[in-house]
Amino acid sequence: MADLMKNMECHFNWQLDCSRSRLENVHQDLQDRLHTGCTWMCQLKNLLGYVLHSLGSSAEALTCLREAEKMIKEQKRDAERHCLLLVNQANLAWVHYLRGELEESQAYLKEVTRLQEAFPAPPGCQIHPELSGQKGWSLLKFERSHKKAAIECFEIALIDKTEQRSLAKKAIPLYKEVITPHSYKNIILADLHAIVGDVEAADQIYRSLLGKEENLSGVEKQLLYRRYGFHLFRVKRE
Repeated sequence: MADLMKNMECHFNWQLDCSRSRLENVHQDLQDRLHTGCTWMCQLKNLLGYVLHSLGSSAEALTCLREAEKMIKEQKRDAERHCLLLVNQANLAWVHYLRGELEESQAYLKEVTRLQEAFPAPPGCQIHPELSGQKGWSLLKFERSHKKAAIECFEIALIDKTEQRSLAKKAIPLYKEVITPHSYKNIILADLHAIVGDVEAADQIYRSLLGKEENLSGVEKQLLYRRYGFHLFRVKRE
């Protein structure tokens, strides 16, 4: 049973920083956001449940995760709901397991398995884009040193068209921190600017890369030409 649980996509398996000081800081930040408002409220409550349990408040964690479960089922569209529920049910399975409540844990584990089978990741993806977005968001909440891993998660998440604009806004400052001026990763940065409607910034990045093509490999040049061509087509249509 433990081996199956270690393969679930959830906060307990995402190698988050569990130091007391970090947990307390994240807990305070999440509590503040609960009072001020957050567009990712279901994700926030899923993460808060994990933090509460890690701080020793497993009963509060269960309450928080059950509130998240109810909110997800009532508010979210189908595709997003299933991925949010997968993380939520996996978190609940872990909390019950660590409390020694194996029967309850097994029930949630079965639901996670059902959701994984019913809604697999798209072809070519090891993890569903929506799940990847949740993982990237959680990594950033815990430690800025995770920003490279978070970027990789956001890149996968951007495959999901419905979440592109929200995720692009989060990913842009991360890319600016970690990429070099002429890296092919700037192609993705240009795409992100275009997604959020900053066409001028996107165009500037593309033109800068085109002026330094000698820094790119053959495959990277092909990607640049293809993406820039699509960018021009998109601007023309708009």
